[in-house]
Amino acid sequence: MKEVDTDFGPGCIGVISGDDMARFHHLVISLDSLRVPRGSAYCHATSCNPARNTNNLVKMMLAMPEMQWLWIMGDDHCFDDDVLLKLLARDKDCIMPLCARRMFPFDPVVMKEFAPEVGIHDWFTWDEVEKFDEPFPVAAGGTAGLLVKRHVFEKMRSPWFEVGKW
Repeated sequence: MKEVDTDFGPGCIGVISGDDMARFHHLVISLDSLRVPRGSAYCHATSCNPARNTNNLVKMMLAMPEMQWLWIMGDDHCFDDDVLLKLLARDKDCIMPLCARRMFPFDPVVMKEFAPEVGIHDWFTWDEVEKFDEPFPVAAGGTAGLLVKRHVFEKMRSPWFEVGKW
């Protein structure tokens, strides 16, 4: 990571993985070039349970009072060096970058409607996404690159993430 002077406060860059090492070497390359606000910290959580990993990242961030946000990233992603700064510039409580599925058909990982209790899982298509020039609201999405401000977690009860819960 490359610390830079910005108007944004420091936060935690949190990586979750199922093993001690990232599954994809592109993550390491991306993290090495990632520009982060000065004073930011790297946090890593490892287990076979992604919800436990993410909860552990939240706990790590909350244990450091100077950290103002958590950026969650899985170990199977790569990204541009300015993605975090672009997300921070939007000044949203929660925001995520647009990600494609890793395997065919490479659809966007965002839902326009999501009501699992009645079986609604309506995914955006690329044609629909291309109509937006700016960030747009989604009903649900993955956590890859999810940026969450500290106060969001402080208002919620632990556990923040649970396997099998929406």
